[in-house]
Amino acid sequence: VKELSRQADEMGLAHFVITGGEPLVFPDFDDIVKAIDPQKFYITSDTNGWLLDEKRAKHLKSIGVDKIQLSLDSLSAPDHDQFRRTRGSYERCMKAIGAAKRVGLNIIVQTVVTKQRVRSREFIEFLKFLNGKEIGVFVTLAKPVGSWEGNFDALCDEDDLKYIGELEKKYNVFTHLTPAYGLDIGCISVKRMISITKYGDVMP
Repeated sequence: VKELSRQADEMGLAHFVITGGEPLVFPDFDDIVKAIDPQKFYITSDTNGWLLDEKRAKHLKSIGVDKIQLSLDSLSAPDHDQFRRTRGSYERCMKAIGAAKRVGLNIIVQTVVTKQRVRSREFIEFLKFLNGKEIGVFVTLAKPVGSWEGNFDALCDEDDLKYIGELEKKYNVFTHLTPAYGLDIGCISVKRMISITKYGDVMP
C-alpha cells in the first residue's frame, strides 16, 4: 500500500477508496490509512454501516478518513434488510448516517437500482430524503452476477439511463457515467478509476 501511495503521488493522483467486503472489519484498517498517507490523498471508505457508530466515526475522521460511502438500498427497513440478508441492517445504516453527520465526516449513500426500482415512487422519496440531509446518492446499476446471475430482467436499459440523467438535473444523484469536474468522459473505469486488489492485481 505504501508503494501504491508513492506511485500514485508521483503520478499526481489524489483519491483512494478503501473497499471490501466490509472495510471496517479489517484488523489493519488504521495501518492501511496510514500507509496511504492522509496528508497526500483524499481517502474514502466504503461501509455497510453496521460498525459505524459515533465513536468509530470520530476515530475515522481523526486518522484521516475524509468520506464514507454507505450502502443503503431502501427507505423500507424490511426491504433493505432483505436485500442485505441481515436483520437490523437498516437501523444500523440510519444510525451510521447520523453518526457521520454529527462528527463532520463527509458521506454519500450508494444504492443499487434495478429496472423495477428506477422509476418507482420509492426511489424518488429515497432521493428526497437523503438530499434533504445534504447527502448525495451514488447509483450502482444492477448487474446479472453473483446471487443475481442470469437475472437480466433487473437490468436498466438506455431509456432508464436517460431517465436517471433527467433526475440528475433535479436531485443530487449520480452514476459512474455522470459528467464531473466539467468532463464528460463516459464510464470512469481506467480513465478515472483503477481498482487494485489486496494482492496487488490491477483490475480494469
